[in-house]
Amino acid sequence: MFDTSPSGIRPDTITPEPGSFHNDDRSLYSIFWPPTTPDQIEAFVKYVRFVVNHFRGRIQYYALWNEQDITYWNPIGNPEEYGRLLKAFVPAVHETDRQAKVIYGGLADPSSDFARRSLDACKCAAGIDVFAYHTYPGYGQNLNPESMDYGAYGPDAPVKLRETVRHYPGIRKDIPFWDDEFNSIPSWAGSDESVQAKYVSRGRIRGSMHPSRLCHLTFRRCVANPSFPSSRMGFGPKPASRLWRIGWERTVCPATFSRPSTLTW
Repeated sequence: MFDTSPSGIRPDTITPEPGSFHNDDRSLYSIFWPPTTPDQIEAFVKYVRFVVNHFRGRIQYYALWNEQDITYWNPIGNPEEYGRLLKAFVPAVHETDRQAKVIYGGLADPSSDFARRSLDACKCAAGIDVFAYHTYPGYGQNLNPESMDYGAYGPDAPVKLRETVRHYPGIRKDIPFWDDEFNSIPSWAGSDESVQAKYVSRGRIRGSMHPSRLCHLTFRRCVANPSFPSSRMGFGPKPASRLWRIGWERTVCPATFSRPSTLTW
């Protein structure tokens, strides 16, 4: 059934019914399940090859999954399952477009154990061009961004993750690391837009100081979610947006760096 709206015609119902929120999405009609069986992986690889060929010359980087170490990989992150899918994904991208690059991740947490176990299962370390992870240290607790390297993740930390990956057999010696998602949510206890602005700026500076030059590439512009740092619901820029733009021009990445086109499955 349909009814009218100012923007045109919209459906009354959608089948299959989407989950109310993802993650976690384990509803009766959930469609957000990773390909894990041989038949599912084969079908997924066919889709990957089609997409990479379709966007040849337009998309430079292809990332497999988002935060696969938590519940975005339904029902829960599994490094061996992710590694087996990555093993099929890497050659599918590279063989379809020789100029395309493969991104691992990004991990929701800097888990060295998850990274190592997934690479063990993949046996494709040499085919990974970029390693990505996210930093929300002490998610929901409003910790300062520097805590990512001293206690927010318990025994783990971004610096430990990078060293684990760098020394993994077969990994390219100059592999770049992308901290491609980080934020402090204004709705958290003790946080607001001014705290978010300071957090984003300090996180950017901390990343740019690292020898690997962590380039923070994700700055969400979705106005439908007030948690994101760029815009309010009324389209006006937040304080974090102004500070980010100033810092991006001066310190985050080299002047010659241009943001690549990236597609995430």
